[in-house]
This record gives sequence, structure tokens and C-alpha cells, in this order.
Amino acid sequence: MIMSDVLHLAAASVLLDTAIKGLLILAFAGLAATLMRRASAACRHLVWTLAILAVLVLPVLSWALPDWRVLPDWRISETTAAAVEAP
Repeated sequence: MIMSDVLHLAAASVLLDTAIKGLLILAFAGLAATLMRRASAACRHLVWTLAILAVLVLPVLSWALPDWRVLPDWRISETTAAAVEAP
């Protein structure tokens, strides 16, 4: 039962980390599209298309590439330590 809680916390941590990364990618795309307001619609569309593709590929890249943690390590270790110590 305790191992299951640890796995759930680890999965939640990975999902939260991926969600924050995706939000950052889309925020940068929104900023880029806003700054490109005088550019052609095709250029702005390309920015949004690349951002959406990056968000879709993000879980695979997170698995294949070295870690780029958005959440601090102390937050992850405290939650897993609390789950292991709980009866």
C-alpha cells in the first residue's frame, strides 16, 4: 500500500512538472506571436504550430533527454519521504 502511494506521488510530480513545462512553452509562443503582430499570419501560425508540437513531444523528450526539473528537488523528496514514513 505504501509503495502504491509513493508511485502515485511520483506520477503526480512528473505530471505537474510536464504541465509547467508545457505552460512555459505556450507562454513563450504567445509572447512571440504577440510580438510578431505585424508579421504575416503564416509566420504566427508557424509559431503556434511549433509550440503545440513541442508540447505534444514534451513527454517523450522528458523521458529521453537529461532532466530539466521545473519543480525544486526538495519538494519532490519531502513528498516521497512523507509518503514512505506514513503508516
